[in-house]
Amino acid sequence: MIKKLLTQVINNLDSALAIIISIVAAFYGAFSNQSSLLVAISGALGLVALGMIKDRNARDELLEQVQQLKEPPSVGTVFLDRDKYIPFKDLTASAQKICLVGPSLVTLFNDNKLYLQDTKLKQHGATIQAIILDPQSSAIKSAENCVNQPPDTIKAEIKMTIKNVRSILDSLVGTANGKLELKTLSTYLNFSMVLIDPDMPNGKIFVEFIGYRSGLHNIPHIEITRSRDKEWYQFFLQQYNNIYHDSKICLTNLQDN
Repeated sequence: MIKKLLTQVINNLDSALAIIISIVAAFYGAFSNQSSLLVAISGALGLVALGMIKDRNARDELLEQVQQLKEPPSVGTVFLDRDKYIPFKDLTASAQKICLVGPSLVTLFNDNKLYLQDTKLKQHGATIQAIILDPQSSAIKSAENCVNQPPDTIKAEIKMTIKNVRSILDSLVGTANGKLELKTLSTYLNFSMVLIDPDMPNGKIFVEFIGYRSGLHNIPHIEITRSRDKEWYQFFLQQYNNIYHDSKICLTNLQDN
């Protein structure tokens, strides 16, 4: 704190001297015949000095901001961990189309089953498309190596998601207004995706990178928006479209709406 104050005084020595002189002049003027003139001059001089200090501080702050812009952004500002995720209900509050891709999506459907059923499908009439790994595929072995889980656990989680989706589709509430589809893919992907209104101008895509023997506890993800990241947004949107095209229908009510 003292060092910062000393630096400010040194950098504004001329202005500080002007302020001191203005104070002395004002003090002297108070006891002389020229009091009004001296007080006016000293006041003007003090204001000018204060203005100079303010302008210099603003200039220094601007130079610091410009310098920061010249430096390349750190990876930490692009890749975010799971603590930085927006809560799923907040993220999808106004969404009319939600697309999901992941090995099993078990956590998402376990934690948000009633929200998806009662709010997004029944109340909002949203469309939800989910793609998970085919439990009968040989790609289960690749998933085992990447997420550090035994094949039986992975298969059990996939079956749990299928059970949750079937439960929603079998309920009168879940199929009231919305559209729900679950598809399976025979290729293991080293990333998962959440797409929010992907075909709209305000579309967002969250891509999470799973890695190798990394588990699923704290892995990096990126947020891509159509308005800000046009080229990469199109790339990942096309990735999703390719995945959707190559996956096969497991459960759906699309033909009923």
